Amino acid sequence: MVVPAVAHSPNRFSISWSRLIPKGRGAINPKGLQYYNNLIDELVRHGVQVHVMIYQLDLPQVLEDEYGGWLNPRIVEDFAAYADVCFKDFGDRVSVLDYSG
Repeated sequence: MVVPAVAHSPNRFSISWSRLIPKGRGAINPKGLQYYNNLIDELVRHGVQVHVMIYQLDLPQVLEDEYGGWLNPRIVEDFAAYADVCFKDFGDRVSVLDYSG
């Protein structure tokens, strides 16, 4: 990891909803969770302020196929559950959790 070059400056990256919750809802992928925990921990360890985008136009395809994604009110509950995972698991080490739609 090439961290020292960016140490002490903010770093922004996106978390993939599909990597954390492959079916869009339900079971959390432990390998996806561990990947982001390791990334965040390493950045923090090197003094990098972490900013995370929890949505960057990467809706799980299964939700689009099932009910039309953002065009259906059902998305609210699924997105809220995904956001809860992000806040619960990463919020203690991340300065900014944001979304872009």
